[in-house]
Amino acid sequence: MEIVDARQAFLKRNKNCLQIYLRQLPQAQSSAIQLLPLIFHVNSRLLPGYNGPDAPYGVYGYEPEKTTIGLARKLNSRFHVEHAGILGNAPIEALFVKYSFLKNKMSLWLVHAADMKEQHQKILEDKLYRVNAWLRSRDLEAQANLVSAAGLTQHGLRKEANEYFASAALFLDSFYTESFLLAGKYPVWWLVPPELEEHYADFVDKIKVARFVPDQEYIDLGGLAASTPHELMKQAMDCVHDVQKFPEVSWPKLLLLNTIQKSWPKIDGTAIRMKHHVYLDDTSKEVTADNMMREVLFESIEDMGQADHLMPPDRLLAALKQYSSKGGLLASLVPQPKEHYIHLKPQAFDAMRYIQTSRALMREIGLAFNKIIDRYQSHAKDEASQQQLSLAQNMLQFLSEPKQRVPVITTRPNAELLQGRVIFRHVIAPIEHWKLLVGAVDEQEKILYESSSLLALIAWAWLNYVVDKSTQVAVDCPLRAVKQIDARHALEVLVSHLDRTKIIETSREVFNKPREVQYAMVFIHLVMDEVLRAQIEALEEKSAKENTDLPLQLESLIGHCEQLVMSNWGDVEVKRYAGESGVLQCLCDWLMYGATLPKPKALPLQAHGYAAGASTYLAQRTGQIYAEMIDFFLKKKTGQSRFIVRLGEHYYCLQRDEHGLQVNLLGNEAALLLFLETTTPEFVETGIERMSMLGMPLREIYQRNKPGMVQLFYRVANRTCDTWILDERGSLCHFRQDWYDRDSYLTRWLYFLRNVRNRMKNISYQNRELTALELTQISNNRLGVIEFNRIGAESVNAQRNFMEIQLQVEGAKNGDRLTLICDGRYFDYQTYTSSVMTEALQYINARMIGEGRKPVYVTDIDVPLRLFNVSQREDIQTLHFLKYCRNFENRMNQLLGMEYK
Repeated sequence: MEIVDARQAFLKRNKNCLQIYLRQLPQAQSSAIQLLPLIFHVNSRLLPGYNGPDAPYGVYGYEPEKTTIGLARKLNSRFHVEHAGILGNAPIEALFVKYSFLKNKMSLWLVHAADMKEQHQKILEDKLYRVNAWLRSRDLEAQANLVSAAGLTQHGLRKEANEYFASAALFLDSFYTESFLLAGKYPVWWLVPPELEEHYADFVDKIKVARFVPDQEYIDLGGLAASTPHELMKQAMDCVHDVQKFPEVSWPKLLLLNTIQKSWPKIDGTAIRMKHHVYLDDTSKEVTADNMMREVLFESIEDMGQADHLMPPDRLLAALKQYSSKGGLLASLVPQPKEHYIHLKPQAFDAMRYIQTSRALMREIGLAFNKIIDRYQSHAKDEASQQQLSLAQNMLQFLSEPKQRVPVITTRPNAELLQGRVIFRHVIAPIEHWKLLVGAVDEQEKILYESSSLLALIAWAWLNYVVDKSTQVAVDCPLRAVKQIDARHALEVLVSHLDRTKIIETSREVFNKPREVQYAMVFIHLVMDEVLRAQIEALEEKSAKENTDLPLQLESLIGHCEQLVMSNWGDVEVKRYAGESGVLQCLCDWLMYGATLPKPKALPLQAHGYAAGASTYLAQRTGQIYAEMIDFFLKKKTGQSRFIVRLGEHYYCLQRDEHGLQVNLLGNEAALLLFLETTTPEFVETGIERMSMLGMPLREIYQRNKPGMVQLFYRVANRTCDTWILDERGSLCHFRQDWYDRDSYLTRWLYFLRNVRNRMKNISYQNRELTALELTQISNNRLGVIEFNRIGAESVNAQRNFMEIQLQVEGAKNGDRLTLICDGRYFDYQTYTSSVMTEALQYINARMIGEGRKPVYVTDIDVPLRLFNVSQREDIQTLHFLKYCRNFENRMNQLLGMEYK
């Protein structure tokens, strides 16, 4: 085709397509668009947009038709054309109207002369703004753009009206496809043969030199030089970023990109195909933008192959057309009924069908994006491309639908999607799960969604606009584990605390980072049967009457907890943890997740209960435990550490190691004390949650624990003295003995611990530093507040007002040999053989008869390491001596008939 013929073919095609477009509009809107060239061609106060006599006017080559003048006179009968004709130096070079078939949006592009002064540009821009306001009065929403020919492409690359183009070629493909020339100069691109597109610049130069057409009658906007794989990938990622706002737009845009990418480095797309049809001059077919896009769209769908579709693509397109009037979907791209198109008759809005369609659409978006990523991988060679590939894979993961995640398939409010009544049904067989059902009493129930988690189901219903505060909630649970008030309460919590807008208002930059959860809610669920429910209701009633707290025994009724988390990507997932230990493990996982972030921090956590009463109390208790865990594990810089928590009648240890936080069940209080008495290879900092030890001051004691120091705490109550000793590695040993007097009691410990320090130095290292010693008395003041009073060694009387025993064991082939030294008198094995203990006890009894009853204390222990169950000398610690001393004194006092606990 000759160049002149190509010009005529384009102008003919442009006129036909414009007429088809105008015929689809109401008369008022069609007339308004036809008047636009005349409004800018003359500067008449009788036409819309007039802003003074200085406004530039005149559109190149424009001559108004009689019908257009007639439309102007309908606006104002006094209007007449003062000047009509071709202006060779017209300040307005071209006027385009662009209609996006995907988003159902119109935009105006007014191209001014390159030499127009800035002050005239501002006046013309003001007129364009006024004209656009007039169009809005005709129900025409349009984005107005005033640009030069050289700046049109650059202006179109900006992100405006939720549209973005990664390259000039992608923008021009859209512009050439969807724009109509209303008046003025035509793009020279239409004169370049399709097969010479790769040599666009050279061919345009040839047109200028040979002057096949006058160079003043066209504008050069640029050619469709193939975009790079990097730009195509970038464009696809922008489509995915908008997927939750505009899923019905993202899908066809990805399909169109798939066609362009598939043919790369050859040039393909809707615009180049339209040019092919123009050059063929085929009048048997309407070469319109929607027809061309439809052709490319179906080719791309076929390219997907036999993928994992939730709904056949042709049926999906038909369903989208059915709901186009409801949600502004893809009606313009769905063809009229044909052999590969299943036509659905218009029906009343069906929420279940709408949701199925939305889920199927999200699946198709993921399939198309995955196809684009697969092709891009072969081009991702440099570091920048690898980073972009990683970002794309993050976005693909965001589109996936793992079991724990709550999929958001529609983010636009839809009054018809909202349900007045829903049912949450618990199904046990064949697999335990929950169903969300809708339907009136006299209608068949329909399943909207299913999940293994009730919380996930409620969150899904809220995020997808199925329910709100006005929705009636019913629960069908054969096990009666969940009541209607439970589900209702959980829904109201989500409505109040889970902001749906944060799900869709995420920037594309967040996908540059791995998925990071940032916010969480925990819901505590109790194990319930009718007996337990009656007991709890009675406890709640009693607690309300007496204005007291609920008993801690309720904590043992925890069945499970469900954690709902929201990430920086704007998605939501639900995790389930079973039982008391599950609740603690949930807290540990969440705490350590925040601690392992690049900038460690305590992530917020809200705890709630299903319904009110006992579960609400447990939710408050959970929040209190989490707050104390933050103070202990995050605000203290420690290595090895452990935290003691009580839930119900059980104690748990939250142990920090190189793998994170682990939950270990200890058992009752006796089991806890045994655990604290275990030896450790290094110092372990221990914390105790404030509600765990109500009878012992262990929490306050451990708050004063220091490495490399032996700390003795004692408390006297009546005639009993409790002593807690923390050794240099944080291990605890507890003594409960009869109280005699302060001096003898403290003096005994000074002698004993001094001898232990010397023994340990000789056993392990000769140059080992001796551990420091600290004595503290615990008492309650008149207000009942615990006080800790340090005692200096100088204030302790060094006199031995007790019977002192020094214990020695010597290993031999035929058995260990025991020697006891009682206040300087030796009872050695060589003299007394196996009767050492008996002789020593008789001596002590005789002393007590003559001198009066006195306490009997061990002040020195010298035994082989194997009796301490220690294999390496470096493993010895003060705790070994303390436990051996306690056991020996316990046995000795039992034989003496003295009370010892």
